[in-house]
Amino acid sequence: MRLSAPIQSANFTDLFQSPENLTWDLNATLPHYKDLPEYKTKPEIWYPYCRNCALRSPIAPDSTWSQLLCDADLGINHTTPIVQIFSTQWFLPVIQHNPHWRRELCHMFPAGGSNAFQALAKTLLRPAMAVQEKIDSVMKRIPEGTTLIGLQVRRTENNAVGQGIEDSFLSCAAEVVEEEEAKAAAMISWRPGSGSGGLDRNMTGFDDDAEDSVLRRTPKFAYYLATDYRPTRAHFQAIVGNQLYVLDSTFQSQKAQPPSSFSLSSSSTNASGSESADSDDTSPAFAASYSSSSLSQSTSQTEAVVRNSVQGVQTAVAEMFLLAQSDRIISSPYSTFGYFAHGYANVQPNIVKRDGTCIKRRSTQPCFQYWFGFANGGAKCSIRSTVEMSEDYDCWL
Repeated sequence: MRLSAPIQSANFTDLFQSPENLTWDLNATLPHYKDLPEYKTKPEIWYPYCRNCALRSPIAPDSTWSQLLCDADLGINHTTPIVQIFSTQWFLPVIQHNPHWRRELCHMFPAGGSNAFQALAKTLLRPAMAVQEKIDSVMKRIPEGTTLIGLQVRRTENNAVGQGIEDSFLSCAAEVVEEEEAKAAAMISWRPGSGSGGLDRNMTGFDDDAEDSVLRRTPKFAYYLATDYRPTRAHFQAIVGNQLYVLDSTFQSQKAQPPSSFSLSSSSTNASGSESADSDDTSPAFAASYSSSSLSQSTSQTEAVVRNSVQGVQTAVAEMFLLAQSDRIISSPYSTFGYFAHGYANVQPNIVKRDGTCIKRRSTQPCFQYWFGFANGGAKCSIRSTVEMSEDYDCWL
């Protein structure tokens, strides 16, 4: 009988460096903290993440959300040395609206706190060396001056998109390309009757060779794909070719799909809505599509990574940071993975909804879905509507 070693899960230090002047290690702050009598009775505060919870479970005056919004102590017992807070929800916006904290946080995060996540994440979450090496292995291959479009396609777990929605990400990417090309064109001043075919040569930064200047301003595009499903990677590689960049390692999966005839171009506006039957990973169609990429990444020989191993979690964290390196981000709906990327980059993401439509978020920050619960009058204090609240409306779409 063959015994396999248990999978070692990742620790925080496997993923991130310790921030300057801040100790992540509880043992260093409170030695032998598990022996303290307060440890057994430590308060636990849970800020749930749930898109529809504000409707299903209205916020009550004594709830943790109400205390976070209304109380000067944020509902935290300051007489105990240990407090545990659990959450996958970006809840700083609630503290920003707390009347006892709003002014201080406005000073801490200028511009209305519109980049608060980026400011905190870049200070607190610096990739560990092993993670940074994965990030660098991709970024060094991307040509300088390229407009990078990040694609996050979640195909497994909660809120995953179906196979028929995959090509919607490519359609959305085509829309983003058109938008970026239009922005580049708008930077060039055209004036009827002027020299060089209408180019305004008096515009700051133009060389004598106007045509060469225009060429330098024309964006070149590349795509970074983060996905939890190997066949999706093969499908995108077959379509995008050497414009697509991925990490060498990938996650284990059981099913594959044959490549479609979809092509990524500015004229691609409709996604394929059909969902073909899955085929086995070892099928000729899968093998051909998976090895057809002109990228020299040897992905067809790469061994799959176990998702909850140290290397698997490090790969996932590296993928989040790689998405955050992108100039534009196209994300799966309701994904905290995507929230991290566009919040860290402080860019407005495009979201591909489950029906295949592509929307552009108003805010750069991670979604907060509970404003509508507060608006229903559940909190024990009243707050007025703000721009930040209205910008999170598209979190529900």
